[in-house]
Amino acid sequence: MNTANQPKISLAELHPADILLCHRTDELSQLIQQVDQGGYSHAVVYIGEESGEHRFVHATWKGIKNQTLEEILEEESIDRIDVVRWHDEDGQVLGSKKYPVAPIIELVKSYVGGPYYKSTLLLGGLVILVVDEVRNPTLQKIARVFGGLIESFISKLFIQRKGKTPMVCVEVATASYWNADASDNRSYAIKVKIAGNRKKVDLKAFTKKESTTILDRFKKILQGLQPISNVISDSPLILNAGSPLLPAETCTLRDLSTSPSLKMVGNLYEDNGSEQQS
Repeated sequence: MNTANQPKISLAELHPADILLCHRTDELSQLIQQVDQGGYSHAVVYIGEESGEHRFVHATWKGIKNQTLEEILEEESIDRIDVVRWHDEDGQVLGSKKYPVAPIIELVKSYVGGPYYKSTLLLGGLVILVVDEVRNPTLQKIARVFGGLIESFISKLFIQRKGKTPMVCVEVATASYWNADASDNRSYAIKVKIAGNRKKVDLKAFTKKESTTILDRFKKILQGLQPISNVISDSPLILNAGSPLLPAETCTLRDLSTSPSLKMVGNLYEDNGSEQQS
C-alpha cells in the first residue's frame, strides 16, 4: 500500500468503520514501527457522527475510548493519519444492502470502557522478532502463524474472566470486522497477507533478560518446523484476521496497511497542527 503523496481528505469524507492508521513520534511508537517494519503504530476506528461530532474508538494505555479527533490528537503524539476503507473481492464497500455497516459499529462501541492489553503488545513484538531471526521466507510465514497461536494462547491465560476483554488497538478493528458476521462466511473479515519478506531487526532494543529468554524458547520451538517449509508454497499466505489461524489480537499495523481488504482512501491529518476540515 503506497502511503506517499496521498490525497487530502476531510472528516466529512469518512465512512463509518473506516480505519485510521496513525504514525506517532514517541519513543515506544518508534520502536513498534521498527519491529513491525511498517509506517504506523496506532489504529483508530471511525464510528460516525454522534450529536453532531465525528467520533472515533481506539485502545489507549488508559483503556478503550470513544473520542473526537481533537481529543485523540491532544492525548497522542500523532503526526500523520492515513485512512483505509474495507472492500470485498469484487470491490463492494460497506454501507450497501449486502454489507450493512451497523453490525461492525455496534461491536466497536461495545468495546468502549474495556482495558488495554499491554501484555499482548509485548508478546506480539517477541513473535515478530522470532520471525525476523528466520531467514527462510517460507519458514518465516510458518513461524508467524505458529508464533501468533502461541501468543494468543498465552494471552488468553491472563484475560479477565469477568467484564470487558482487554484489547490492543489493532484488535478493535480486526475483532469487530471478524465478529460482525457470525456465520461461516465471515463476510466482513479483513484479509491479511503473510509474506516471507521480513528483514532482520536490531535486537538491542530488547535487552531485558525475560524478553531474551522467551525469545530463545520460541526459537527452539520453531527450529522443529524447518522440514514443513519444504512443502509450503512460496506464495503469500492469505488469512482472515480473527480466524483460528490468525487470532484478532495477533495482527499488526503492518498487516492492516498491506491487507488486500483495505484500500487507501487518503491522508486525514499531517503534522501541521490541525486535522483536515469538514
